[in-house]
Amino acid sequence: MNAVAVDDAPIVSTDPDHEPSATQLTPWELRTIERVHEAIHLRFPGVLGCCYASIGCPPARLCALHDQELPAIFGRLSTSGHHGGFSVEAHADSSGTTHFVATAVISRGTRTMGRVQFVASCAPDVAALSRIVAVAVQEAALDVDAESSDTSATAETGLRLDPAAQETLIELFDAGSGGQPTVGCLLQRVARALGSAVAVQTTRGVVIAAAGQADHVALNMASHRDSDAVARAARSNTPVFTAGRSGGLTRAVTRVGVGGGQPHLLVAEVDRRSAWGIAVLRQAAGILSWLLRMQQDATDDIALRRSAIVADLMRADDLSSIPARAAVLGHDINAPHRALAFTAARGSSDPDLRRAEQILTERFRGGRNGAGSDPLVTTMGRHVIALIPDAGSRDSETDARLCLTSLRREGLQFVCGIGPCGSGPEELAEGQHQAVRAADILRDHDRRDAVTFYEDLGLLGFLYSDCDRKRLDSFVSRWLGPLYEHDGNANSEFLRTAEAVLGHSTLNAAANALFIHISTLKYRCKRIEEVLGVDLRDPEVTFNLRLAMKLNSLQQKLGSRHA
Repeated sequence: MNAVAVDDAPIVSTDPDHEPSATQLTPWELRTIERVHEAIHLRFPGVLGCCYASIGCPPARLCALHDQELPAIFGRLSTSGHHGGFSVEAHADSSGTTHFVATAVISRGTRTMGRVQFVASCAPDVAALSRIVAVAVQEAALDVDAESSDTSATAETGLRLDPAAQETLIELFDAGSGGQPTVGCLLQRVARALGSAVAVQTTRGVVIAAAGQADHVALNMASHRDSDAVARAARSNTPVFTAGRSGGLTRAVTRVGVGGGQPHLLVAEVDRRSAWGIAVLRQAAGILSWLLRMQQDATDDIALRRSAIVADLMRADDLSSIPARAAVLGHDINAPHRALAFTAARGSSDPDLRRAEQILTERFRGGRNGAGSDPLVTTMGRHVIALIPDAGSRDSETDARLCLTSLRREGLQFVCGIGPCGSGPEELAEGQHQAVRAADILRDHDRRDAVTFYEDLGLLGFLYSDCDRKRLDSFVSRWLGPLYEHDGNANSEFLRTAEAVLGHSTLNAAANALFIHISTLKYRCKRIEEVLGVDLRDPEVTFNLRLAMKLNSLQQKLGSRHA
């Protein structure tokens, strides 16, 4: 059962018990394999065993396998002719138990070096495996380059721990029965081991996590000395040292890779001649790297799941499962919500919908009081849709206007339609469609930075759609156009007269409203019938005239160029 295929040369040997010597692998391969293997056990549950096979060499075990039939799976897979990048296959043993064998190709540039294979009881995520390998390849290259070019790094690699200190280091970072440590827990352990405050910073100097008094060790980007240490540390996985804040103490700055983009930095006070301090920082940096990446993976996954909920509501797809899916993310779909649909105003430049989605997500983050859950926001077609809790007032209009202001500051001209308040998947699905319709009406009536509720559109909201806009305009023009034209040419008041006649129960009441004699009103009615070619006593004629007047009034309120 191939999820993805693999592209590399076949492995010569299929003997899984063969252990190639380390001289067969380059330093870059050794570093890459070490990082990938560690990440596999951190990221994927139920891993039973791993092996690595470089091109032209038999596979070598990386860790023990608990089933005697599993090495045969490695052997079969090592000679299979797949193509692509990564693969996952399912294999059943003699007892009927299914195991999943994942293959990750290790490449440097355009050259395929080998592949890591592992067996797990659960199907691993191929996208996550691909990301792990990409990051490991990049960081292994940085490791090798730093060791070959930095003479200070060569000296520091000569520091070695005695066996007892190595055992203590292992115990320090042992997750134990509590499972994987959090970033905060890990920093507390490092701070206790070093007797120093510890901070994790971005390369711009922002502290994202700390243990102890972070301001005693944190780097100041306004300082030339500290900014130089940041630049050097970002290029090397070996700790870089800079002067402390006081007392002649030394701060060590260690690179923490977090995937694409700029790395983070682990900063602590340490004796640069201490093998123990350097070993603790290196080990902590490696674990922090994986923890931060897994946090980012989890954040990305949650964002995708929120987007999927909004998309499924829009498509009215699998509505029965949405309340449970939303509850897992901290959202009560059965509570009152409103849908806000944002779309680019007509005549604006090509909108950056992804950028607009980011701005709106940040605007709604944490709820109105900063204590709620993150919003349900996603892009659907040419709209960005946000589903936000509704407290029963019209606060959503204020929210929408603040969002339009934020978008305008980024050079994005948008309009916003707001759907009716609803609870439950069915009502919210309909509310999203109505919000989209309200936004489309604003866009097509040449409004900019405008907000409207679907309920305020009346018949126009009920009748309007993209394909019907021209037909609605034609309908209004058919019934009111001749009156507009006649009033313009003859300076008459036929349109105002028709509105008065249709708006009152008797001709006398209409005449009084117009401040004219009943005979004058009857004459005007006869002329209106001649201009329109209709009989005002016909109920269908009066209905069409009333509908055209209502639509025309709404279009004028919206500033339609067709009014």
